[in-house]
Amino acid sequence: PAICLSNNTKKHIANSLWLYISQAYSDPAMFMSGRDFNSFKMNIEKLSEYQMSHYPGDRFLLKIHPADNPLEYDLNLKLTKKANLFNLLKIAKIIFVEDTTLVVDVIAKGYPVVYILDSLGNDNIGLVDKGVIPGINLNQNFIETLDSVLCGKFTVKPEMRISTLKYYNDEYDSNNFLEQLNGILFKNEE
Repeated sequence: PAICLSNNTKKHIANSLWLYISQAYSDPAMFMSGRDFNSFKMNIEKLSEYQMSHYPGDRFLLKIHPADNPLEYDLNLKLTKKANLFNLLKIAKIIFVEDTTLVVDVIAKGYPVVYILDSLGNDNIGLVDKGVIPGINLNQNFIETLDSVLCGKFTVKPEMRISTLKYYNDEYDSNNFLEQLNGILFKNEE
């Protein structure tokens, strides 16, 4: 992904989709101590209630993890498993994420992303503490941060965002990557 120097999310204010991208809950590879389905459900309920009461013209969509079964979700909102994530990102007013490396690609494109801290208030991926993305704890006062992102007033530290993206993506060159991959995979075929 290309490094985006965007410090705010003003370009997305006109959109109306609140997108929550969840981690796997049906059969997770791992859980942090502050992440479980009950706290996830509480987070969804608080955010969707806030959206309905303060931004009634917007819509809330839960993008569940591909490993999850939609029938296991007892939530009173629209959810999707199969929708094209990249199309959803393009029309999102705000994107909520949990513990996922997908957040690096989302911030690289300059999308308005908010990290949901776990129920213990932990920043498990470390990007909120560094000032790369805003984070909210739904057990505490989250409205001020949420509204600042929705109004395009929340700014990030551009130097930290660039540093983080370089850390994860380095000087990525697709041609060089393919050469290295072929060298590893077909080393003995000379």
